[in-house]
Amino acid sequence: MKVTVRDSNILKTVEPLILEAHLKTVGWQETARILDGAAGVWRLKKDGFDEFEILLPLKPDWVDYAARISDALKTLEEVENRSLS
Repeated sequence: MKVTVRDSNILKTVEPLILEAHLKTVGWQETARILDGAAGVWRLKKDGFDEFEILLPLKPDWVDYAARISDALKTLEEVENRSLS
């Protein structure tokens, strides 16, 4: 069973630099910094043809930070075929 975190208070505690380090470790490539460095665009090609993209916010004070982190975690959950728990 896969567990999805929906609590915005929990999502707001995710450190962007830790998530960024994980992306680097598992083979994602940062392809751009946007919004004056406030977010990074990360891409991963899997099996040579599937391509995935994550918009990683780097400023936890963003109003929609929790929603953007949730999106990133959902993508990782799909790519890594595992639960967030």
